[in-house]
Amino acid sequence: MKANYVRKVKLVFRGSTLAGDGFCLPDVQPPRLPQLKRRSLTYSARLGSFTSMKKNPDTAVKSATRTLDLLELVGTSKVSLTFGEIGAKLAIPNSSLFYLLSTLCQRGYLVLDPVRNSYALGPAVRTLIAKRRATQNWAALAVPLLDRITSSVNETSTYSEQRGDEIECIGATLATQTLLPVLRVGERSPLYAFSGGKLLLAHMDDVVVEAYLARTPLKKFTVNTLVNKAAIRKELQEIRARGISYSRQEHTLGVIGISVAARAGEQVVGSFGVAIAAPRFSRQVESAVCRQLQLAARRFAELSSSEAATASSAQKRSKSTVLSFSADDKTLATVPTV
Repeated sequence: MKANYVRKVKLVFRGSTLAGDGFCLPDVQPPRLPQLKRRSLTYSARLGSFTSMKKNPDTAVKSATRTLDLLELVGTSKVSLTFGEIGAKLAIPNSSLFYLLSTLCQRGYLVLDPVRNSYALGPAVRTLIAKRRATQNWAALAVPLLDRITSSVNETSTYSEQRGDEIECIGATLATQTLLPVLRVGERSPLYAFSGGKLLLAHMDDVVVEAYLARTPLKKFTVNTLVNKAAIRKELQEIRARGISYSRQEHTLGVIGISVAARAGEQVVGSFGVAIAAPRFSRQVESAVCRQLQLAARRFAELSSSEAATASSAQKRSKSTVLSFSADDKTLATVPTV
């Protein structure tokens, strides 16, 4: 290309005109830079591999995709994962991953294990699942079983479920005793001070329990309230071993609580409990209460299993209709003693 030596020149770049003195090239269009293809790969725990986030560019939102991939990865991992492990798996830049993890921890969907400095699913996930289960109305199966417990032992019985860091009384049947504990429906209490709350804690992962103990101010309700973290951890291990939880006047003086888990399949959805006035508590009363609680828990498991089977059958029938249209605990545990 031959250059023109002129005093006054005019440079044209895509329609823009610039005037100046001196030597220049004639009117030319600047070269067009090649467009770089951006790698948008995300890790899918369900598929166990990286997938393109651009399969549907009109609907894919990078931040939402990263959040879901992160929750899937942590939720399906058998152990808690460190910052580096998550970053390597998901190929997320460190700066973005830091803010993403911080937000999920603040909202309670992840918890940070201070010992290993690793991440696991947090209590907000359990709360979300509990809200979903609430639509299945486990209370409708559990509350009628309270009448049998109370009529058998003549002590106040309850069915409770977890609500965040607290346990809530969903149903209660009062005894006919002159001196009796009264638990009101809707009443909430800290997990660590109630027999049912400690039982729910015992069925959580260690990382979740540690995060709960780290953020929860352990207040003494009575002289018997456990506020020492080591003592609480030890008791949770004992609850896991025997399957029965006790509150020995830890929330209210004069009241002893005993609880067992209410299971729907492999999931603990709530707890059955009995509150006993301390002057009436004895080995004989304890044995009778534990047996009735275990019977109620076993019956609840049977009912929830039957309901799940019915729902599954109905779903299969529904799917079958669509396709057709488109085409044309077994034994009781040994009752422990205090």
